[in-house]
Amino acid sequence: MIASLFYDIYQYILNYPLLVLFLSAFISATLVPMGSEAIFVMALSETTLAAWVVITVASLGNTLGGITNYALGRWLSRYKASQRSQRRATEWLRRYGVWALLLSWLPVVGDPICVAAGWLRVPAYFAIAMMFIGKMSRYMVLAAIFYHFV
Repeated sequence: MIASLFYDIYQYILNYPLLVLFLSAFISATLVPMGSEAIFVMALSETTLAAWVVITVASLGNTLGGITNYALGRWLSRYKASQRSQRRATEWLRRYGVWALLLSWLPVVGDPICVAAGWLRVPAYFAIAMMFIGKMSRYMVLAAIFYHFV
């Protein structure tokens, strides 16, 4: 049963690689604990798509997930937060600056960085640009590692 499930997933990835990759990258960039790396590597290895297409689709999906977290932070900023939370978020921004959004691809801390940026009302155009650059850099490094060892 599990083997047939994995086979079905594999076939779906082969038939719709960009859609599956986009959705995987999007979901993995939200607060849902999931990774997109395995599907990214499968899209590189099992399709005839150009690497730049795979990297771009993964980056766009992952950035859209980051934008979702940013929007969640903007929405949460309507509500009064505790003094401690306000102080911690302000201290975070002062210490690391908005450039920390380049690290929004990191597991565990990347999602809260995007939420905090929205909550602190970092300008959206800058936040989105930093997220995209960071996330695309990550996928470029993953592709380079993949092609180096294949």
